[in-house]
Order: sequence, then C-alpha cells, then structure tokens
Amino acid sequence: MFAKTYELDFLSLRVWIGVWMTVFGLLVAAFEAVAIVKKFTRFTEEIFSTLVCLIFIYESFVKLIAIFQTHPLISEYVIMTEENAQTNATPTNTTTTTARYGLETLPQPNTALLSMILMFGTFIIAFKLKHFRNSKFLGRSKKIFVI
Repeated sequence: MFAKTYELDFLSLRVWIGVWMTVFGLLVAAFEAVAIVKKFTRFTEEIFSTLVCLIFIYESFVKLIAIFQTHPLISEYVIMTEENAQTNATPTNTTTTTARYGLETLPQPNTALLSMILMFGTFIIAFKLKHFRNSKFLGRSKKIFVI
C-alpha cells in the first residue's frame, strides 16, 4: 500500500529497508547499546499496551452509544394484555411495524440499560481482580526458594 501510494518499486523498497536495518543493528552492536535497547523495549511495550487499552475502551463506548441510539431507554414498560388487544390500543413502547413473519413485535426490554450495566460491571470486576492480583494475598513479593 505504501509503495503504491508513493509510486515506489516494492522490491527495491524492501532491499533499502533491509540495508538500513543492518546498519542500525551493526551500530547497536558496535557501541554495546543493549542497555539502552532494553529501556526502549520496555517503553515501547508500555506504549503499545496503552494504545491497545485505549482502542478497546473507545470501541466499547462507541458501541454503547450505538446501542442507546438504536434501543433508547423505555420509561414505561407496558405489557400487551387482552384488554389492550381488544381495544386496539397500542402501548407507547411497542413498535407497530410488521415483523418478518407478519406479527407485531412485543415490547422490548431496556437493552441499552442492560448493556451499560454489563459494560461497567465487567470493568469493575476486572479492576477489582487486578487489585486482588497485586494484593498481599497473591502479590509478587513472596519469594520461593528451590533447593
């Protein structure tokens, strides 16, 4: 994609990338920069994990907003009774569109509210488990001596 965008030959681009990687590798080896590379590796790992976390959090909120838009909260949940069916009164929270099989759809539960409870509940459980993992019960401070 990059080669097509800038109208470059793909194989020659790969060769030059290989040459530059060799030069950088030789410079790191010549100046014994392994200690610095260890710091960069840890730093890069932390940045990547933070980026992944932010993407997951962003996507979960985008999906939650989409659920709230397609299934808004129902303030009054009216169950379709025989009385309503005989008087042809349509409850406020039902849709009158015909479903695939020709039946009217029944009142739907608060899907958005349940999705929000599940999302925040999952977050709280994960947060508490992380703290429990690092607590004195399962902490990493215990050393195991092997004879």
